Amino acid sequence: MEELGRYYVDLPKHRGDSEELTRELGDDFFPDGADWGVYGARLTLRLRVGCDSPRYPVEVTMEGSVTLECDRCLQRMDFPLVFSGVLVLQRAKVGEVQMEEDDWMIPQEAERVDIGPWIRESIYLSIPMRHYHGLRGTSEGDCNPSVLELIGSDELGHAHHDGMGDEGSEGTLAAQLREALGGKEANDSGH
Repeated sequence: MEELGRYYVDLPKHRGDSEELTRELGDDFFPDGADWGVYGARLTLRLRVGCDSPRYPVEVTMEGSVTLECDRCLQRMDFPLVFSGVLVLQRAKVGEVQMEEDDWMIPQEAERVDIGPWIRESIYLSIPMRHYHGLRGTSEGDCNPSVLELIGSDELGHAHHDGMGDEGSEGTLAAQLREALGGKEANDSGH
């Protein structure tokens, strides 16, 4: 069941039991997405919840795209994303409940668990630090040429000055671009 960014899975009752689910995840699943630079999503989530009492492995695969800002032109783009991972839920003794990385200790009495935070974190961590038109099958030609001209890059996003190649320079370029656009996003430019 999916509600307000939550994703509950019911735990199988008997050892060896498993359940397979497929769901579509959209923008409403990411209430904090803009904080992470994710402005939209269209993902297919497939999961299999097994029971190896007291452990419950949750095998997760996701495929689709997320909407991000291009690091070169700041125009929003659909960025392909594929993820595969396993979250292990394990029954805890009283007072030992904790959720760390891919192993979560859950209360003994739990019959269902919200794995939404783990799914979102997995997606956010699957996004490369640098993302721009031309990566993962996106087209370099989709970079907004008028924005690239403002920051001194050609249509393929190659800088005409030293700053673009510097790992730390993108924040400065983004600030300069936003200033040149008068605080508007590159997406407001009609491209």
